[in-house]
Amino acid sequence: MKNRKITIKDIAQLAKVSIATVSRVINNYPFVDEKTRKKVLKLIEEYKYIPNLAAKALPSKSTKLPYKKCITIVIADRAKYGFANLFFSKVFYGIMDESVEHKYNLFTKIIKTSKYDIFEEMNIIVNHSDGIIAMGYGVEDFVYEIIKINNSFPIVLIESYSKDPFLKINSVLVNNFEAAYSATNYLIRCGHKKIAIVKGPDEYISAYDRFRGFLEALKEAHLHIPEEYIEMGNLEYDGGYEAALRMIKKINKKNFPTAIFCVNDFTAIGVKDAFEKNGFLIPEDISIVGFDNVELAQQVVPALTTVDVPKEELGRLAVRRLNDLIYGKDSSKICLTVFARLIERESVKVLKK
Repeated sequence: MKNRKITIKDIAQLAKVSIATVSRVINNYPFVDEKTRKKVLKLIEEYKYIPNLAAKALPSKSTKLPYKKCITIVIADRAKYGFANLFFSKVFYGIMDESVEHKYNLFTKIIKTSKYDIFEEMNIIVNHSDGIIAMGYGVEDFVYEIIKINNSFPIVLIESYSKDPFLKINSVLVNNFEAAYSATNYLIRCGHKKIAIVKGPDEYISAYDRFRGFLEALKEAHLHIPEEYIEMGNLEYDGGYEAALRMIKKINKKNFPTAIFCVNDFTAIGVKDAFEKNGFLIPEDISIVGFDNVELAQQVVPALTTVDVPKEELGRLAVRRLNDLIYGKDSSKICLTVFARLIERESVKVLKK
């Protein structure tokens, strides 16, 4: 048995139950004795048996699809908290609108990025849906593990992609590099030469691409960026606030930046509040640019200049792409891009040139 792929028949024989009983356990049907259920699940885990559930989600040419299909929205646990919800809730509106058009039901699965049982999660998701749309910082590793188990199951990532050339994933994302490059160029055109950044963790691909775009704009303008001008945030309000405090503490006033680019709005608002509470005026003393254009960006005072991301369009495109995969219209792995644009508000000062 060690030298071949384990089957449902093997599990049934080991558990001394019928194949139908194993199937009921896998599909989480009621009316299965709890002792039997635990015994079967233990054997499934011990022998790393992967039920061939994905096959049910993929229609054959002779199979007529039901009137409504089901999509699971996999969200990393961080995405459901605090400010992050302001971004992903808009993406979710787009998913919902497009799902109605295609007659899909939606399920939501929140996974803990720090700890999860991929085998258990895979069983739950594949058993209840025909495809996955995954979003939220840190969800990539979870998706990679699912693909390694079953590369044919329809999955679309939002605002992320695979850096591994041998691991292709369908993705929908913003032109983060180009948009960050343009936002930084805007600050340069406004006369700013001392431009700092509060970035995000490099493992978060969208944040990393925004950082790369920022660096490229400075490089082309032949502007030097001191090491103390680069601060790490966590893509949330508190990370921006603390990053600004570190800048205030360690940078000499004579060398202090005149502008700061932040890789998202939550970070930018935290930066703004920290500077204001320490006697700085925005934008008179320091200019700030954010990214994403969440609703709060236009409500703060002064209103935040930022990069507008078409969040609902991200969701709609993800559903369209997943629909193509489910129906077998296109099995290739592609990356779809939506384009962001700068929104000029009140947080940037034009310096004398």
